[in-house]
Amino acid sequence: FDYVQRRVLNVEAANLGQYAVWELQGPRESSSAAPTENPHLTSEPADSVLYHANEYIHLDINQTASPSSVARESRAAELPVPKSPDDFFSIMGDTVLVNDTYSIYRQGPPDSSYTLHSVMFDIDENIADIYSGNPKQRRVLYSFEVVPTGE
Repeated sequence: FDYVQRRVLNVEAANLGQYAVWELQGPRESSSAAPTENPHLTSEPADSVLYHANEYIHLDINQTASPSSVARESRAAELPVPKSPDDFFSIMGDTVLVNDTYSIYRQGPPDSSYTLHSVMFDIDENIADIYSGNPKQRRVLYSFEVVPTGE
């Protein structure tokens, strides 16, 4: 996160020095941020959404798709674009099973994986909240101020 310029970046890194940086763009109060001249940086249109389920999205790398990741990403793509914290909690806490097997909020079998915590970063308030259990229940485990650095 770049709180000063109100930028959210997703960085993917792999072996042999391969990496990609993806900027999630959204509304900004000011447009003082200069364009980045990084050839590894790509941008999506304003109000774009990044769903990421433990797989490379922007790196051109041969990978075996996990059935769990594919199911969770497809479920997230079916849901409305989040516009509020309530929408975020609804998506991150979604327990609808895809193919009668996988949900976004992971609760164990069939693959013994669990969602332990979810984090929401509020770049307007410079706060990060860590949620325990299903985020729909809004159990804040820890909340801390994110101190912007830079300019």
